Amino acid sequence: MRSATQKALFVAGAYCASAALYIVLSSRVAAALASDVASLERIERMKGVAFILVTSAVLFVATRAMLRRAAVDARALNLQREALVATERKATAGMMAAAIAHDANNVLTALLGELALIEDEVGSRPGLRNLDAAAQRLVDLNRRLITAAKTQSETVRVVDVRQLCTEVLGVYRPHGALRRCKVVTNLEHAPADVRLRASPVLLQQILGNLLVNAGEATDGKGTVELRLKSDATALVVEVHDDGPGVPADRRENLFEALVTTKATGTGLGLYSARACATAAGFTLAVDDSPLGGACFRVTLPRPAA
Repeated sequence: MRSATQKALFVAGAYCASAALYIVLSSRVAAALASDVASLERIERMKGVAFILVTSAVLFVATRAMLRRAAVDARALNLQREALVATERKATAGMMAAAIAHDANNVLTALLGELALIEDEVGSRPGLRNLDAAAQRLVDLNRRLITAAKTQSETVRVVDVRQLCTEVLGVYRPHGALRRCKVVTNLEHAPADVRLRASPVLLQQILGNLLVNAGEATDGKGTVELRLKSDATALVVEVHDDGPGVPADRRENLFEALVTTKATGTGLGLYSARACATAAGFTLAVDDSPLGGACFRVTLPRPAA
């Protein structure tokens, strides 16, 4: 406040000094140039009009600059306020999600216990194993929500990507989007060296979302193919479909939240897949598939030697 007052006093003092100097000097010049009283009056009148015009122009420029600066400051303040509100909402949503995930895990733990009892009675069956894997997958996802709220990092370990792809297919094959699709893979003929350090939870979430997305793109009755490739620098997992594909002009913002090319899509599956890929240090891209639809490619870089 004191600094603002000092600046205002300085500007006012500078204006008073310059105005007084102008009046004194211009009056002397006018007196020297005037030949009689009438010409002196005319010069003084012109001098006064010029003074008004100049000071008005200076006042206009200064006021315009101040108002522009005030508008910029107001916009910046508004953006900061919106960012703060958004951050608070995200924090609240994160805590609520963590609380719900905790309670859901309690229910899932009971469900896993019941499944174990049923398996003890009737023996191990593929359907029961898939149910158990799906429930365990939900437990892992809920744990991820809880740890995310605590800002903890994802658990990273050595993952056999071929085995993980097989497990994800087993869990998601009964999904409504894939149940009637023709699902093919090259996992039996995949390269031998398909192990690397990664977060299995994130990779499972990525592949699950991509498989469901591919099935939905074919209206649940087309062909979905999962391919695993390997080279010296990376492992690559591709999910292909024979749906309508993704137009080139829709690909730039395809992974944003609530963006979808499907009439009944939510726009959250691909957003989640990209978010998980980014968190895990993978890259996720979309391309054309030789099947005629889309190809979603996940690149898992190998650590530098």
